[in-house]
Amino acid sequence: MGKLPASIMFQPPTNLFTQREWDVIFLSLHKYTSKQIGRILNISYRTVENYTAQIYRKVGVSSAQQLEEYCRLNNFDLYVPERFLQPESRIFI
Repeated sequence: MGKLPASIMFQPPTNLFTQREWDVIFLSLHKYTSKQIGRILNISYRTVENYTAQIYRKVGVSSAQQLEEYCRLNNFDLYVPERFLQPESRIFI
């Protein structure tokens, strides 16, 4: 029997990250650059890079590829922050 398709989640799957870190993770998984993420979240790209470093430290990874793999293994890639479901959101998933 085949594997059932995964469902997206609207609640953070863990409280390991702050909401802002979840926003950065979500956008990173959708291949946005630090500068693009900064524009979307209205923060500097350096702040995005600081969040990214915190995220890497929390899960023990050192690259975007490792973070993507970690998120996929833990189903974090199924989480969609509520802010990106709003009609005025500039993100399309």
